[in-house]
Amino acid sequence: RVPGASVAVVVTHIDQVSAEALDAQCAQVKSCIQERNKRMKVPLSFLEDGESMRVNCLVGTGVSGLRERLIEYGKSRPWYDEYLPKKWLDLQEKLREGADARPYTSWEDYKAIAIDVGLETEDLPTVTKFLNETGSIRYFGDYHV
Repeated sequence: RVPGASVAVVVTHIDQVSAEALDAQCAQVKSCIQERNKRMKVPLSFLEDGESMRVNCLVGTGVSGLRERLIEYGKSRPWYDEYLPKKWLDLQEKLREGADARPYTSWEDYKAIAIDVGLETEDLPTVTKFLNETGSIRYFGDYHV
């Protein structure tokens, strides 16, 4: 559960139920999403306002539309089409390498890893925000130095 995360709701096996049942189930899911989201301190963002994107993986119905929508969404993100500093990618990789042995880390250890790959302390809020928003890390604190 990442605060502010974006979620795509996808329903599969659309060929297994009638159109009416599919519509009803999708409406129920959307309603549940909206109700739960109202209770969250930091609501999630849902693509298509929580409407289920419908696909049938066996014959491919809806898959190309889903792919197009996800690409469109990715391109709309603030980081899309920007060059990333190599040090940011080095930090991302270093964190991935240690993730199995260390599923969480303190801010001080994180800061030490970042400095070890050549980042400056003043870069930490920006790189941390980026890594959090792209799902590489889950950061629940303030972007402080």
